[in-house]
Amino acid sequence: MPDGNGRIDKLDYPTRTTNSSNPVNGGPSGSSLAGRFFEQVAESIQDQDRRLMKREVTRYVSFVWAILSR
Repeated sequence: MPDGNGRIDKLDYPTRTTNSSNPVNGGPSGSSLAGRFFEQVAESIQDQDRRLMKREVTRYVSFVWAILSR
């Protein structure tokens, strides 16, 4: 409760415990944070694979074009 000076102390508010595994309480879920991290890692790997595939396809098509154009 407020003291005689009208100040409200932090102890006047009830402490709210958040369960990190329960996003209903407002806390981010630990598994969802890990899931987002691994999702970003997977997207990065997919981007690298796409670039590599594009380069390899270009290389093979160029090789075949060089053979056929002789």
